[in-house]
Amino acid sequence: MTSTPILYTLIGPLNRRFKFITSIFVCYPGDQRHLQYYGFKPIASLYRWSPFFLGVFKQGGSWGIAYGVSATEKEILSKSNRDKLAQVVRLANVKADRLGVNHINYGGILPSLLFNLKLLPDDNNNSKAGLIVAKAYKQLSQDIFSELVPVILLGGGGSVGKHTLQRLTQQDVEVHVVDPVIGVTELPQHLRGRNTIVIDTARKSCLPQYKDQFWTEIAILNETFPAPSRHTVADLSERGLSVYHLSGVAGKFLPSLPFGYRNSVPCCAIHNMDSDIEPVIMRLT
Repeated sequence: MTSTPILYTLIGPLNRRFKFITSIFVCYPGDQRHLQYYGFKPIASLYRWSPFFLGVFKQGGSWGIAYGVSATEKEILSKSNRDKLAQVVRLANVKADRLGVNHINYGGILPSLLFNLKLLPDDNNNSKAGLIVAKAYKQLSQDIFSELVPVILLGGGGSVGKHTLQRLTQQDVEVHVVDPVIGVTELPQHLRGRNTIVIDTARKSCLPQYKDQFWTEIAILNETFPAPSRHTVADLSERGLSVYHLSGVAGKFLPSLPFGYRNSVPCCAIHNMDSDIEPVIMRLT
């Protein structure tokens, strides 16, 4: 369903007074499965660049409203669609204004891309994601290895990777960035055979690219959207690797997001960053 003027007429004035809606969240389908989940595939073209209502979510004690566009990542990245991306931002701003909401969050590659195109003033979305990834690493490392082990950060040259690196460094964690962007494509050999956590923050999952370099003492934590494919997970599992996916943070999403994001609120939708924020980690193998 799409939002109607009645929604804004009824909720907008109430929210301006009582502030029960904190933010709106705009996302896109990671692959065709996500589009089919919402039943919009037959009419996807109508909402390619026009955010439609997905549901509501509660995180950190306050509510948000989620919208989606049906444009694929390839379409979003195409230079020929820059004006259409600007339209998405404009429409999101209109919805936020009508609802009396001050905060708009974007999913996937949108925060970095919109910031680079000067359609957003900052990349705070990715800063929040970096904090949650660091929290998830600490939780996973303690649970699996009973200590904080070295990290190999795939895609560490990107925005989320840089914010994650900053957070991990503050925790005095040994971190090694592997990213073609900075000219590093080989995993650090001195860690071979040691307990290590590989964190994938690359724009698109690069786990298959590095699978032949992994060793069995590695645990993999995926942050990348969407979650790794079944084929990739099965391949890594056959190699004796444990694979985990950061679904998001504790909260409610109604209706629940599908697949690797079930029963959580995505990191990029966070609107409350209190100290008790809890990562939701899904084991895939």
